Amino acid sequence: MLNVLNVGNKIEINQIKRDDSGNNVYVSEVLDIKGDLITAAMPISGGHIIPLEKGAKLETFFYTGKGIYKAECLMVDRAKEGNIYTMTLKAVSDVVKFQRRQYYRLESMFSVNIRSLQIDEVLEYTKTHKTPETFANEASAGMILDISGGGVRVGTNTKFERDSYIFLCFNLETSENKKKVQVLGKVIDCSKNELTADTYNLRVQYKEIATDVRDFIIKFIFEEQRRIQRHERGGE
Repeated sequence: MLNVLNVGNKIEINQIKRDDSGNNVYVSEVLDIKGDLITAAMPISGGHIIPLEKGAKLETFFYTGKGIYKAECLMVDRAKEGNIYTMTLKAVSDVVKFQRRQYYRLESMFSVNIRSLQIDEVLEYTKTHKTPETFANEASAGMILDISGGGVRVGTNTKFERDSYIFLCFNLETSENKKKVQVLGKVIDCSKNELTADTYNLRVQYKEIATDVRDFIIKFIFEEQRRIQRHERGGE
């Protein structure tokens, strides 16, 4: 059942609340696998360890080299190894391959260039998947406020129309590589920032994104989250 998983796989944990008041989403990492039990790092949020209760029901997503897998797990034990708090999960459903529609979002703050695209540019990029050598519109500066494997939230001084297509360009770095990410996006929402004059918040969904680019973004998110967790534990 667990033969598709490996030590080091990133985990996204969706805590299913009993009162239907919404779910909490955390990230973790596989530390060990023995039989039908998975040892993982206890998640941290806001500088505090999240002490998931024994018996908690968790909707769990495993990010592997073969894709994303989903299983329902129970939190069956907690422990501390050195300065690392751990939890033991037991899969109580089949581990099945899963195509994500939603992704964990990481709060961030880094620059992005944004261009509004004309319809012929959208069609050409969709057809060739090649970045145009020239664009009809000038680039606008912005800041990525949060990022996920499905899209970004951006702050910018430029207003973009809802349902319009834009081209995003930003730099990401993981432990293994640096990459200039260039991706076609669709503006899902554009709202005026009430706290800062003449600025807007965009919600952007990736469109026509290559699998390796999405995987690179997800790897960056998990590495950054683990770096934050190590820092909060006093490990850096």
